[in-house]
Amino acid sequence: MPAGRSSALTRAWKLVGDPYAALATAVQSAGDRASAVEKVLNDNRKVFTDDGAVGLITRIIKELREKAVLSVAKSFSSIPLADLAARAYLDTDAAVEIMETLFKRGKLLAEVSISEGVVRLEVVPEKINNHDVVSKLERLNVLRQEMERMDAVAQLHPALLQRCMKTTALLPYCFPSNEDEGLGMSSSPLEY
Repeated sequence: MPAGRSSALTRAWKLVGDPYAALATAVQSAGDRASAVEKVLNDNRKVFTDDGAVGLITRIIKELREKAVLSVAKSFSSIPLADLAARAYLDTDAAVEIMETLFKRGKLLAEVSISEGVVRLEVVPEKINNHDVVSKLERLNVLRQEMERMDAVAQLHPALLQRCMKTTALLPYCFPSNEDEGLGMSSSPLEY
């Protein structure tokens, strides 16, 4: 909001923006963020439905739950299923479903030991397409060289040179000369 806003604008924004401010607060909260976002969605469903944002918010909830499971997986190599679900703020069935989804996408390797009730987890590191990275770095290098070339051309452009010369000619008049800048001292400190 702009600093010099009117009170009418503030009141109008408060009516329109409160659900979104609550949503932003819920996403940034500590603990069970997915449930906090879901509560904000349920409390303000009419506003979000009118704006067409319900699908986006449900996607955010799903991503927050997946992120919670991945966070637990990064912290523990093996953990009881009930403990994993509790740490991810999910029930056991939802945790298993999310682990299956992450496994199908190739983001998580999970091995469930039914006899022990323990899940062995390994987060799959993201694969980088080396050809894609190299091509993007080459493109950046070409852009850098083009910028350097354009900079050199701009420095030699007659209009820019003329403007620079005018500025340089005025410099002695802009700064008064200081007779004693510490270089031409007439007496030495040793003479005192």
